[in-house]
Amino acid sequence: MSGLEPIAALGLACNILQLVELGCQTIDRIKNVYQGRSLDKDLDENAAALGILSDEVKKETQPGRKKYEKVLLESAEKCFTAAQDLREEVRFLLRNAKQGSLASALKVSSKVAWRKRRLERLKGSLEQAEKQMQSGLLTQIWSSTKAAEIDLNGARQDLRFFIKQYKDGHRQTADLVSSEGLRTREHISHEAQQTKEAIAQVDQKADRIVVLHDIQVDEQARKRFIQSLKYPGLNERRNRVGDAYEDSLKWVFVGDNDDDEASQSNYSYDSDEEPHSLSASYTESESDSESNGGEQSNTKATLLEEADDGDRDLEDPSQLQWNSFSNWLSSTDSIYWMSGKPGSGKTTLVKYVLEHEQTRKHLDIWSSGCMVVSHYFWRPGTRMQKSLEGLFFSLLHQLLSSSATALKAVSSSVSGTKDSHTDWSSAELRAAIQTALNAYEHGVCLFVDGIDEIDPQDETDPGIPEFLDWVLGLSQKEKIKFCLASRPDPHILETSLSKYPRLRLQDLNYQDLMAYAKGHVDVSKMDLSDDVYRSMYFVRSLVHKAEGVFLWLIFATRSINTGINNGDNSELLRKRIDYLPKGLDNLYQDMWDRVGADHPHEYRQTAALYFKALLRSPDIYIQERGSLGALTIMLATTSMGDEILNAPDDSSKLVCRVEILRKCQEFEKKIKIYCFGLVEIVPGKHHYIPRDAALQSWYGHKYDNVFLHAYASRLRFVHRTAMDFLTDTELGQKVLAFDKLSNFALHYRLVKASLACMVLFTSFYPHDSNLGNITFRRSWQGTDDWVPKDWDNLILLLEKLANAGRLLTSSGRETKVALCVGVVFLRHLVLRQLDDQFVISRVKDGALSSNELSDVLLAAGEAMSDPGTFRELLAAGADPNWQGPLAAVVLFLQKCSGKILLAP
Repeated sequence: MSGLEPIAALGLACNILQLVELGCQTIDRIKNVYQGRSLDKDLDENAAALGILSDEVKKETQPGRKKYEKVLLESAEKCFTAAQDLREEVRFLLRNAKQGSLASALKVSSKVAWRKRRLERLKGSLEQAEKQMQSGLLTQIWSSTKAAEIDLNGARQDLRFFIKQYKDGHRQTADLVSSEGLRTREHISHEAQQTKEAIAQVDQKADRIVVLHDIQVDEQARKRFIQSLKYPGLNERRNRVGDAYEDSLKWVFVGDNDDDEASQSNYSYDSDEEPHSLSASYTESESDSESNGGEQSNTKATLLEEADDGDRDLEDPSQLQWNSFSNWLSSTDSIYWMSGKPGSGKTTLVKYVLEHEQTRKHLDIWSSGCMVVSHYFWRPGTRMQKSLEGLFFSLLHQLLSSSATALKAVSSSVSGTKDSHTDWSSAELRAAIQTALNAYEHGVCLFVDGIDEIDPQDETDPGIPEFLDWVLGLSQKEKIKFCLASRPDPHILETSLSKYPRLRLQDLNYQDLMAYAKGHVDVSKMDLSDDVYRSMYFVRSLVHKAEGVFLWLIFATRSINTGINNGDNSELLRKRIDYLPKGLDNLYQDMWDRVGADHPHEYRQTAALYFKALLRSPDIYIQERGSLGALTIMLATTSMGDEILNAPDDSSKLVCRVEILRKCQEFEKKIKIYCFGLVEIVPGKHHYIPRDAALQSWYGHKYDNVFLHAYASRLRFVHRTAMDFLTDTELGQKVLAFDKLSNFALHYRLVKASLACMVLFTSFYPHDSNLGNITFRRSWQGTDDWVPKDWDNLILLLEKLANAGRLLTSSGRETKVALCVGVVFLRHLVLRQLDDQFVISRVKDGALSSNELSDVLLAAGEAMSDPGTFRELLAAGADPNWQGPLAAVVLFLQKCSGKILLAP
């Protein structure tokens, strides 16, 4: 574009001033309604006029190169946005008036307050646009266009009036547009009256037509578009979160003047004003019973005094304060922060409030019918599960799945076909989120857990700061709320979020921990089970020492129960509690010190190898479908993986099924013993496992039992804190150092192990690809750990599997996986930029036909390969005019092939 045409610039200026004039009039009339006056009958006509003018402004905003044109376009954008918001405001009033609920709606002071604030903000935007026009911008436009020969024949009537008024010396907005604006409104009034009469005759049918029009999208195209937003493991973290323990966490919904069930629970609250103080009433009642229990022994008195001292520390109202969560849900405040120590149960709390009906009840007070969406960041997971890109996909998938209007708005705003999450750019995702949120008239509340687990993808990715900027920017909109959950660190979170309403979970979950300890400490087996006072001491001592950390209490309870089962007396149990270190990291260290008392080096070296394998598992493609299978890690940490890969393709000479099973069982036993509770074995997701395992094996039912270990048995860290202990503490690094295998070597083993699994079983995941396993070359090549010989061996192994029909692949928009054999294997090596030198070596062998060479050439064009690859392919006989399956890049090759041949 060379800029705005002279007549277009004048027309745009005219539209902007008309919009300013009409917008300010509309704002004044709306404010009158909020001040108690009757609804102006002309408001709907003004809204229609605003719609026409804003559409004209939007249509005429093409890129300009002159400075005044850029300012003009910025003013046009402001006016367009203001007009859209004003139309929404008018629709709100008219809709409530039509339903007879306008008076009741205006009684909700919080809604009226923020709507009044928005009107002031909108008026400020319009007045700023007018000020820009009057501060010399009109003069610049007129001076720039005056020299041009402007043919006004055919120009619209309001523009001719505007130009005449300006020629006559008028400069004020009212003088330039008011007369013509009146004519415009009279015309719109006439048209609006006719429309009202028509709608009155077919009111119900028209409503149905509007609804049907909004959802009349091809069902297959709709599903395909929404499916493109799903990435492997999208809901994995959400599905892994456990439920809250019995009746715990009800306190979170207690707020001012609440009559809900939470206020009737076993808690007493001071709700006179925020922040609130929590006191544990059932503990007080127990203390009362103790005080009336008669004379007790000195030992009992000492125990009770110690336990009560701990309780009093935790129940001090000055320490137990938080901003009411339910009040925040009902208010117009935009951000709430749930912070807590590692292992205190933040993610469980987020799940609890998301699933509780009280959340919807309170949110409806803020904005009736609002949408609730959520996302869980997960540091131990895949790249997508801990990145902002994964967040945007997750939120967008929920927003579009629940609204045909949002789906239509987003699908019509993006370019190109969207069949997979790889078809979306980062910029498109961000723009789509904005479009989707704007399509929700009744507001959106976003719950985001684990924001401290956001992991920058590279040195240019700011991670958490970028997320906070995004949140703070969106929170300026009245119809957006964020509930965020995280640890209080890194420091940027405390700095940025501490000024907003919040709660500190470890300060508030005392009674929840008490309920868990009462239910899990095996008091019935204690010698003093009939002594409620003494047994309660052990329960309270554990809870006090947990300091609000649920995970610590779980591990500590196991230790106490071990002592109880061993027949320890009360003194030994008391010492066991005293010896338990405070804090999760210290507890992990104590557990590690106890590992392998008889064979410390062997146990610890094996444990370290398992830990390192799990830490590297997100790098393996198959991990994106869930936690790494027990079979995969077993094959990576033993020689059996190589035995399977090197076995002849003869079912009679394959590795014995019984031997594989024995190794799997031995491996799972070692995990439980050596890893001191940091790693757990869990069932795989049922929807991942086909009913007939034989359908997923190359050898019928031969490996059915092995299949369960491959995919139905998964490994994972018991909690993120376990992974943090290994990666972020000095002792954790010492633990990992017991195994000397380099990270590259371990990654290499895991890749080979996953391929060994594929030798036995086909992939039952849609769009799965064995070749995805080996893209790690980009991470390792050029580092000190890189071993070229290992890479060369892996390529040869892949070629062998491909020729044996055991390699699967997919790329681009292919909807199904296919066997990767022959030239297909070479083409995908080029497409994935894995090893052009290997491809060239196969080209020089002379075994490929001209068409096959041309097919690889097209793949090189799509991958923008090194010029040397093009030269070798063209020299070997590849045809740059080949109309093969990648013909979309033929034009590119035709343009550059000559230069390639001449390149040095």
